[in-house]
Amino acid sequence: EGARDFLVPSRIHPGTFYALPQAPQQYKQLIMVSGFDRYFQIAPCFRDEDPRADRLPGEFYQLDLEMSFVEQDDVLSTMEPVLRGVFETFANGKPVTQKFRRIPYDEAMRTYGSDKPDLRNPIEMQAVSDHFRDSGFKVLANILANDAKAEVWAI
Repeated sequence: EGARDFLVPSRIHPGTFYALPQAPQQYKQLIMVSGFDRYFQIAPCFRDEDPRADRLPGEFYQLDLEMSFVEQDDVLSTMEPVLRGVFETFANGKPVTQKFRRIPYDEAMRTYGSDKPDLRNPIEMQAVSDHFRDSGFKVLANILANDAKAEVWAI
């Protein structure tokens, strides 16, 4: 579920409202086709949405960027020093010495069972197919016997 239009009452025209733009996507795309190859903005954002466990409602600041003709690694290499600088600024100059780890999707899913693992407590998945292949637990043993691609993984 996305955000609803953020309606703001007009003080000049009582009883009427205007909606704040939800995203500057079209403006950014116009900038890209006009010859600029990169656009960066740190701006306040306001979302009219119900609170969720993983996101605070309301107002926050967002780093927004648009880059033309780049690959994922170009974006990550560009943003890592920016984020490193933000972290160091808010850590009172304490340096961030560790490079940002880049985990391919397949590796993240296989290793952690998630594409956004919490690496503060990295619980890794373990292959346990061999433990169940000839076991008395027929549900998994039968699946493994009848499907060469089947695997059993556990935390």
